Amino acid sequence: MYIVFRFLLSIYFNIKYKIRVYGRENIPKLSHRDLKKNGGYVIASNHQNYFDPPLLAALVKGTFSFMAKKELFEGGKPFKWLITALGAFPVEKGGDNGAALDRAVSDVKSGRILIIFPEGKRSFDGKIARGKSGTALIAARAGKDILPACVMYRRNKKGKVIGADVWFGEIIPSSELPDTENGDLRDNKDKLKNITSRLIGDITALQGKILETNRFTIEEYAEHQVDGVTVKQSL
Repeated sequence: MYIVFRFLLSIYFNIKYKIRVYGRENIPKLSHRDLKKNGGYVIASNHQNYFDPPLLAALVKGTFSFMAKKELFEGGKPFKWLITALGAFPVEKGGDNGAALDRAVSDVKSGRILIIFPEGKRSFDGKIARGKSGTALIAARAGKDILPACVMYRRNKKGKVIGADVWFGEIIPSSELPDTENGDLRDNKDKLKNITSRLIGDITALQGKILETNRFTIEEYAEHQVDGVTVKQSL
């Protein structure tokens, strides 16, 4: 059922958003069997829209997991069932999320692809904020690679999303992540911080490529933002 639903989701997003994908060569070419046998990996992206997780999942083969704010699971049962079926699990903003981190690590080790946003929140103007070390920590504890990605949306003059551009960057291999089980705690903390800075730098560079390809600046993209809705045509 999951595979069928993901297939339909892929068709929907590619038709609705006319997705232009760059950097496909950087996506790990792993079958479901490979992922199940050797474990998954982490896709780390900027975050602008609630559609970011399913949009990214529509472009990559695999079974996915992603964190979603706790409030989304407190709504109607149909919606809760839907996001749970898609691989979402709750995380509480500002709370003790040790269980959520453990779940993320376990999912990646078991062969799932974790979609996560290092900034920890959505950006309403498209500008990329400082990252949090949770993404690097999850990948390090799971001993799996990180695939950087950037998503930018194209809008018409009324602010309606009419398309999307996605650029995948070069893998940050697990061999370059700290050994969180045996390494020195302070040393690991510094290494996780450095990996996070590198990751945000990679995502920012990918955003720059998308903007350059579309002959747009981030200031022009961010101009006239009202509650996260672009009034001016972007990209």
